[in-house]
Amino acid sequence: SSDLYDAPGTSGAGWEWRDASTLVLSGYDGPNITIHGDVTLVLEGVNTATFDPESEFYEFYTGVECFGNLSVRGEGSLVASGPQVGILVSGGSLALAGCTVDARAQGTGMKDAVCAGVLVDSLRVEGGARLVASSAADLGRGSFGVYVGAARGVGAGSGAAAGNALVAASTVDATGLTAGFVAAGDIALDGVGVTVPQGGAIGDVSV
Repeated sequence: SSDLYDAPGTSGAGWEWRDASTLVLSGYDGPNITIHGDVTLVLEGVNTATFDPESEFYEFYTGVECFGNLSVRGEGSLVASGPQVGILVSGGSLALAGCTVDARAQGTGMKDAVCAGVLVDSLRVEGGARLVASSAADLGRGSFGVYVGAARGVGAGSGAAAGNALVAASTVDATGLTAGFVAAGDIALDGVGVTVPQGGAIGDVSV
């Protein structure tokens, strides 16, 4: 869609701006979503956001992109997919709580680009959330399930938490051709274990 909707109370098929900083998705099945500023995304039911090359409102080839802090919660689910990134958060953090999110980078139609299911400045996954993040292609700048930090020129990390990730009592399943889960800063695990797939490895760890 090439329409811009950002006024409180505005709604459409499967979405509603409940107030100026709360966007509710309820059965949304549509094009990519671009958000500027700090927003809480509430998921109700099954939702899908897929990059639409005809959209006029995007900066990167993503399913969902936010330039600020993005908090995702609710009992619903979201599949976000784009040629370059599934979910991108630049200039802030991505926080998931209680929801199910599947972020996919397809790698189609792209050249010389980093591909990541999730590409964010900082990340928190907690409250029983489930994050599945995958990248299906390596286009010369790396292929990651989750990349936390200023990822090779895409997004600018900022603040004390930039590059840091926390996973607490939740599940993250990250797969990429270069690496599954990469953080420029620290990865903190609370109440979770690490399963390394056959043929996989854990590298560059500091404790």
